[in-house]
Amino acid sequence: MDTLSGVLRGAGVEVATVDGSMSQDDRAARIEMLESGQLDAIVCTVVMQEGIDIPSLRTVVVASGGKSPIAAVQRAGRAMRAADGKSAAEIVDFWDTGNRMLEKHSTRRKKAYDDEGYKRRERVELPDD
Repeated sequence: MDTLSGVLRGAGVEVATVDGSMSQDDRAARIEMLESGQLDAIVCTVVMQEGIDIPSLRTVVVASGGKSPIAAVQRAGRAMRAADGKSAAEIVDFWDTGNRMLEKHSTRRKKAYDDEGYKRRERVELPDD
């Protein structure tokens, strides 16, 4: 979390972290900061995977992987809620390569998104040679 938060801050993103060691009140305060525009992003652990309602959320970046289709859909669901002025949401999930098990996990998440009927596009950036 610290590495990702540091990279985002270095890019000018106003970001806070949320993890299981924080009180419910501290978590709620950071969510309110996000909703009010004081924060651009929250980097969090699985503590925000279930039971979180942030209708204005437009983007979820999944950087944790995993193979559970249910968890993938729940994560995506954080941004899928309707809100005034919101017509779309974006879910960014990384395709894990180079390890057979992680590639299988990515395939299961991709299938879960397809099964939900999410419109999906793939983007691949090739390294400069």
